[in-house]
Amino acid sequence: MKSLAFWLPEARSAKITVNGDTIAAPSRARPDVTVKDHEIIGDLRTDALHDALARAPNEDDALLALTLISFASQNVSVTSAPPNNYHSASTMALLIAGLIKGDGTLNIERDTLQKTACSLLRHVLSCHVNRTNSGLAARVVGQAISADSFLPNMGTDEFLSCLSRSAMEGTAKFASVPVLQNVKDTRAASVKRVADTEFVDQSVLFG
Repeated sequence: MKSLAFWLPEARSAKITVNGDTIAAPSRARPDVTVKDHEIIGDLRTDALHDALARAPNEDDALLALTLISFASQNVSVTSAPPNNYHSASTMALLIAGLIKGDGTLNIERDTLQKTACSLLRHVLSCHVNRTNSGLAARVVGQAISADSFLPNMGTDEFLSCLSRSAMEGTAKFASVPVLQNVKDTRAASVKRVADTEFVDQSVLFG
């Protein structure tokens, strides 16, 4: 037979000492809303919220404001492009703070909505080839807002040297540069031809 040593927990005293005086410890009042009550309330609110959203307002400004605020939800996180690599609900909330008035109601003033939307989308969308990549969504958005016109000149040796021979020859033809026997010569001629232009390789376009 084996014996096991253990200590009994100290009994909680119903009294406490304050400034040398022993007084009865205050009893803990039962909260008005228990954890189980919060769960029930959460279920009721969610059902009501989803039913209401199924009949969401048709006004563009109100719907845009609701969409923007949803990005600051507690269950939303965004891996964004540098310099801010991660956005939780608390940091997202800073972006949409201007949409909530002091009394808690929505601010759907058009200029505020537009600035907030652009700021939030800039934090969310990325084409970087890493964990921040937004994928096809960023391509679609880029095409929709004519982001191609903001692409820089790609007629540089740094960019063109990344292309394969066939891709380089296609780029040369597009730039009206004769294809030479040596791909380095073709690239050098292409760089010289488009150095002072706004050349954009077709493979980089958002569409």
